[in-house]
Amino acid sequence: MRSRLRTTLAAGASAALAATVLVSTPAFAGGGHHEGGHGHGDTGDRQLQQYAEDTWQSFVAMTDDRTGLPADLIEGDLTAPSVNTSPTNIGGYLWSAVVARDLGIIDKREARQRIEQTLDTLESLERH
Repeated sequence: MRSRLRTTLAAGASAALAATVLVSTPAFAGGGHHEGGHGHGDTGDRQLQQYAEDTWQSFVAMTDDRTGLPADLIEGDLTAPSVNTSPTNIGGYLWSAVVARDLGIIDKREARQRIEQTLDTLESLERH
């Protein structure tokens, strides 16, 4: 099972990284020679980096420290852990950890620890 999870993660991470490269290109970030772009050059890159950092922080806030699973529903002040998650949220969290590592938001060690914790939890869940 773990091998299949790792294969799925690798495929998803590749898609997420391709999307990251796309939004980092000058034309997409507004640095190209087209009309209607937002931001220019370094300003656009800094803005995209800030979006990535803010998005990563939202995943950190939504993820249970014990299980490494992101919440499906957040209520109130974020102090009560969610008991629900979804495959989509888990995949998004794992992909985001890879992208956060590649963008220098977290280091390789933290990314590995987060991904391993999540995979270990998934491996231990009861299946029907």
